[in-house]
Amino acid sequence: LALGKTLIYAAFACLIPAGIYALGLMLMQAKTTFKKILSVVAWSTAATGLVGALVFMSALMIRDEESLRDINPTDIGNLVPSNLGAVLPQDTSPSISSLVSSIDIFTIWLIILLVIGFVAISGARQMTNGRAATLVISVWVVWAVAKAGIAAVFMS
Repeated sequence: LALGKTLIYAAFACLIPAGIYALGLMLMQAKTTFKKILSVVAWSTAATGLVGALVFMSALMIRDEESLRDINPTDIGNLVPSNLGAVLPQDTSPSISSLVSSIDIFTIWLIILLVIGFVAISGARQMTNGRAATLVISVWVVWAVAKAGIAAVFMS
């Protein structure tokens, strides 16, 4: 059951962004297919997710038994301080914390992989790194701001 839920989540975690990027690339007149866009999104997400999981497991393995007992399961995201939210004080508002935590080393790497992939599959000479980066970063900014807005409404 858990494996099925994970596979369904992973499918939608790739299909929805791929659809958004397909719309953006279509508006930019890139000559590509949804299958190629989905492939770029899936492989980029898999690469960053795999390395992120390895880093997370390494962080767990170097902890002593005492500190493992003290880990709060709801705060598991702060185990590996790979985002700027790790330097914020505890009393920071949830919306600011969410926005700053969106600036993550793995997210930056994902953005770079997506830009490289979209330029490679676009098939149009006018698709430059700058245009692809504008698309990917714009989608990321909208997501980060929406996530901060949701945190402001539901976590205040």
